[in-house]
Amino acid sequence: MPQPVSSTISTTAATRRRLHRPLLLIAGIMLVAANLRAALTSVGPLLEQIQQQLTLSSTAAGLLNSLPLILFALLSPVTPALAQRIGIERTLGLALLLLVLGIALRSQPPTSLL
Repeated sequence: MPQPVSSTISTTAATRRRLHRPLLLIAGIMLVAANLRAALTSVGPLLEQIQQQLTLSSTAAGLLNSLPLILFALLSPVTPALAQRIGIERTLGLALLLLVLGIALRSQPPTSLL
Protein backbone atom coordinates (compact mmCIF):
# COMPACT_ATOMS: atom_id res chain seq x y z
CA MET A 1 0.00 0.00 0.00
CA PRO A 2 1.56 3.34 -1.03
CA GLN A 3 2.27 5.92 1.67
CA PRO A 4 0.50 9.27 1.61
CA VAL A 5 2.46 12.14 0.12
CA SER A 6 2.53 14.10 3.40
CA SER A 7 4.26 11.27 5.31
CA THR A 8 6.83 10.89 2.51
CA ILE A 9 7.62 14.61 2.69
CA SER A 10 7.95 14.57 6.49
CA THR A 11 10.20 11.48 6.30
CA THR A 12 12.42 13.22 3.75
CA ALA A 13 12.58 16.35 5.94
CA ALA A 14 13.51 14.26 8.98
CA THR A 15 16.26 12.54 7.00
CA ARG A 16 17.65 15.91 5.91
CA ARG A 17 17.68 17.16 9.51
CA ARG A 18 19.48 14.04 10.68
CA LEU A 19 22.09 14.44 7.94
CA HIS A 20 22.52 18.14 8.64
CA ARG A 21 23.64 17.74 12.26
CA PRO A 22 26.40 15.17 11.67
CA LEU A 23 27.84 17.35 8.91
CA LEU A 24 27.98 20.31 11.31
CA LEU A 25 29.52 18.09 13.95
CA ILE A 26 32.22 16.85 11.58
CA ALA A 27 32.90 20.44 10.45
CA GLY A 28 33.20 21.51 14.08
CA ILE A 29 35.62 18.72 14.90
CA MET A 30 37.74 19.62 11.88
CA LEU A 31 37.82 23.29 12.92
CA VAL A 32 38.87 22.36 16.45
CA ALA A 33 41.60 20.10 15.07
CA ALA A 34 42.88 22.87 12.80
CA ASN A 35 42.99 25.33 15.70
CA LEU A 36 44.66 22.90 18.08
CA ARG A 37 47.40 22.09 15.60
CA ALA A 38 48.78 25.64 15.67
CA ALA A 39 48.57 25.85 19.45
CA LEU A 40 50.42 22.56 19.89
CA THR A 41 53.12 22.91 17.26
CA SER A 42 54.08 26.54 17.92
CA VAL A 43 55.95 25.86 21.19
CA GLY A 44 58.59 23.49 19.76
CA PRO A 45 60.40 25.94 17.47
CA LEU A 46 60.38 28.63 20.17
CA LEU A 47 61.31 26.38 23.08
CA GLU A 48 64.93 27.57 23.29
CA GLN A 49 63.88 31.23 23.39
CA ILE A 50 61.18 30.49 25.97
CA GLN A 51 63.72 28.57 28.05
CA GLN A 52 66.19 31.46 28.00
CA GLN A 53 63.64 34.21 28.71
CA LEU A 54 61.99 32.35 31.58
CA THR A 55 65.26 30.79 32.81
CA LEU A 56 63.80 27.30 32.70
CA SER A 57 65.83 24.16 33.18
CA SER A 58 65.91 21.60 30.39
CA THR A 59 63.53 19.42 32.37
CA ALA A 60 61.02 22.25 32.84
CA ALA A 61 61.25 23.18 29.15
CA GLY A 62 60.64 19.56 28.17
CA LEU A 63 57.65 19.41 30.51
CA LEU A 64 56.31 22.64 29.01
CA ASN A 65 56.59 21.13 25.54
CA SER A 66 54.83 17.90 26.54
CA LEU A 67 52.17 19.48 28.77
CA PRO A 68 49.44 19.56 26.06
CA LEU A 69 49.91 15.84 25.37
CA ILE A 70 49.82 15.03 29.07
CA LEU A 71 46.56 16.96 29.42
CA PHE A 72 45.11 15.15 26.38
CA ALA A 73 45.94 11.85 28.03
CA LEU A 74 44.40 12.87 31.35
CA LEU A 75 41.22 14.42 29.93
CA SER A 76 40.49 11.93 27.15
CA PRO A 77 38.78 9.38 29.44
CA VAL A 78 36.47 12.12 30.79
CA THR A 79 35.32 13.37 27.40
CA PRO A 80 32.95 10.51 26.43
CA ALA A 81 31.14 10.73 29.77
CA LEU A 82 30.78 14.49 29.37
CA ALA A 83 29.53 14.09 25.80
CA GLN A 84 26.98 11.53 26.94
CA ARG A 85 25.81 13.76 29.77
CA ILE A 86 25.49 17.13 28.01
CA GLY A 87 25.56 16.07 24.34
CA ILE A 88 28.34 16.00 21.82
CA GLU A 89 27.42 19.37 20.31
CA ARG A 90 27.60 21.11 23.69
CA THR A 91 30.82 19.28 24.52
CA LEU A 92 32.32 20.50 21.27
CA GLY A 93 31.06 24.04 21.99
CA LEU A 94 32.63 23.91 25.46
CA ALA A 95 35.90 22.71 23.95
CA LEU A 96 35.85 25.58 21.46
CA LEU A 97 35.16 28.08 24.24
CA LEU A 98 38.07 26.73 26.29
CA LEU A 99 40.27 26.82 23.20
CA VAL A 100 39.38 30.46 22.52
CA LEU A 101 40.00 31.40 26.17
CA GLY A 102 43.34 29.59 26.20
CA ILE A 103 44.53 31.21 22.97
CA ALA A 104 43.40 34.65 24.20
CA LEU A 105 45.21 34.15 27.50
CA ARG A 106 48.32 32.95 25.72
CA SER A 107 48.39 35.96 23.41
CA GLN A 108 48.34 38.47 26.28
CA PRO A 109 51.65 40.16 27.05
CA PRO A 110 53.30 38.70 30.15
CA THR A 111 53.06 41.98 32.08
CA SER A 112 49.26 42.04 31.86
CA LEU A 113 49.08 38.71 33.69
CA LEU A 114 51.03 39.97 36.70
